[in-house]
Amino acid sequence: MAIVKLEIGVIFLIQMGVGILGNFSLLRLYTFTLLTGQNVRPTDMVLNQLVLANSFVLLSRGIPQTLAAFGLNYFLNEAECKLLFYFHRVARGVSLSTTCFLSGFQAIKLYPNLSKWLELRMRSPKCVSFSCFLFWILHLLVNIFVPMKVTGPMNSKNLSVKINYGYCSSLNPDRFKRFLVAFLFFTIDFMCLGLMAWASGFMVLFLHRQQTASPTHLHQQSYL
Repeated sequence: MAIVKLEIGVIFLIQMGVGILGNFSLLRLYTFTLLTGQNVRPTDMVLNQLVLANSFVLLSRGIPQTLAAFGLNYFLNEAECKLLFYFHRVARGVSLSTTCFLSGFQAIKLYPNLSKWLELRMRSPKCVSFSCFLFWILHLLVNIFVPMKVTGPMNSKNLSVKINYGYCSSLNPDRFKRFLVAFLFFTIDFMCLGLMAWASGFMVLFLHRQQTASPTHLHQQSYL
């Protein structure tokens, strides 16, 4: 059993190390680009926020899980557990929302024919910063209840109504609260995933039509 935990810990450590190294390299690149203002694209701000959110996810969940896999338990107090779970949920939500926003932004930039879409396309770079800021505020408010149910691992009272994560624990809510929370997060995730699927499908169909129309257009020009 100890060997299995050691192997799991090594796997977690490698994955976390590669993820943190890659995310922090990208975060440094996009932050440097935004600070210098050289060759800044509208998507650079979105990508910067996406990498920042992914880095928070890795730090808030990867490090504790890796330490717990190596057998280090009870290294966080109750306040640290609350902050850890709260920022993990916030960063996860921001990552998903930013990915959805990026997919929609790319789809809009790809279709300049309709006047309403063209107007949105021209105004979209100006609202990128505001949208990224709004995502953080939204998920900070949506996940405000998360610290209320998270407790420290040392709190061993009423273990039957607690969920143990190895380094922290949380209260197991009743059926109604569990359904309400699941419905809230499912709705947000479903909307984001649906918009991403629509944007991806639209871009694939648009590029496919452009590719099939190009040989016909070139064939017509050869007769002129």
